[in-house]
Amino acid sequence: MANPVLVVMAAGMGSRYGGLKQIDPVGPNGQIIMHYSIYDAWKAGFRRVVFIIKEELLDAFRERIGNAAEKLMQVDYVFQSPDKLPEGFASIPLPGHFFDMVGFRTPADVVFLADCLSSREILDKYQIGFIYDVAGYLKTLEQVQAMTAKVFVPAHTEVTEDIADLAQYNVRKVQEIAERIVDLCAVPRGFEDILQQLFAAYGLTMSFEQYVLVGSTVRSYLAWLKDTGRLTALFEDGRMRWVRV
Repeated sequence: MANPVLVVMAAGMGSRYGGLKQIDPVGPNGQIIMHYSIYDAWKAGFRRVVFIIKEELLDAFRERIGNAAEKLMQVDYVFQSPDKLPEGFASIPLPGHFFDMVGFRTPADVVFLADCLSSREILDKYQIGFIYDVAGYLKTLEQVQAMTAKVFVPAHTEVTEDIADLAQYNVRKVQEIAERIVDLCAVPRGFEDILQQLFAAYGLTMSFEQYVLVGSTVRSYLAWLKDTGRLTALFEDGRMRWVRV
């Protein structure tokens, strides 16, 4: 292949990872995964790389990655923005899982669904997926369930012509977790107690990353259950506890 160009998609915000994995060091001298990838690409004959990133990440990305890559090859940046699409493409708002998430429908009637739903295998393994807005997420899943397209391309499962069953599986998992939280709150419980009970019930291993990701998701569930009238908050002895209505 003459003059191959390496294209690196690095616009994700690392919601499940808990930070910007693009610039986290992993090597003995502070190298990041992309340093190794770019070096391997250079050895394979690539002399130009195009990074697709969010514009707000440019300075940090250039400092940690771009400057090093420029020592080996030509570096260009393309900014990802759902507001600037080729003719015939349409963006699809997919709120709930993460901020400002969108999917895309192409002129060929292919729908890219980003991270808006998970495979059965991922849900069965991790149980509690990251959600920042439960109500918004359920609306997204209902929207996806009703969609038709020639092909659906989710980020974390196989390409399919029918996405409805998987969307419903994700809905049932959200409902299952919500019901478990409501049952736990048959007696007043604090957040830490609820979180510990959920980790035990689902066989999850506590770590700092899991505490942040699952913990923030559980807080989203608690807020949604309060808004929908299924839980209420009690304040006793300077502490807040959640209880079933």
